[in-house]
Amino acid sequence: MYKMPIELTYVFEPIIDQCQGCTRIITQTSFEVKPNIYLVPETKYCKSCQVPSAKWKNGNCNLASHVQRAQGVESKINPMKVSKQAYKKK
Repeated sequence: MYKMPIELTYVFEPIIDQCQGCTRIITQTSFEVKPNIYLVPETKYCKSCQVPSAKWKNGNCNLASHVQRAQGVESKINPMKVSKQAYKKK
């Protein structure tokens, strides 16, 4: 039997409040007909993600360009390792 290929439809959701200020925001100014993509005119969308609310669900969006990432916590230094490395350099 021959199966017909499934036609995928992409529906982009508008951005949420936390997305304001990101460089990945695009504004749909006109209704453009593209195959299988539906965008509403005069609405802001993320060009990297179809569902922006899912990216913010568990904290900060990993694609957000306007959010400052926290620097890594200083790791504890093992004194035994440091003394061994110093001994090897002698």
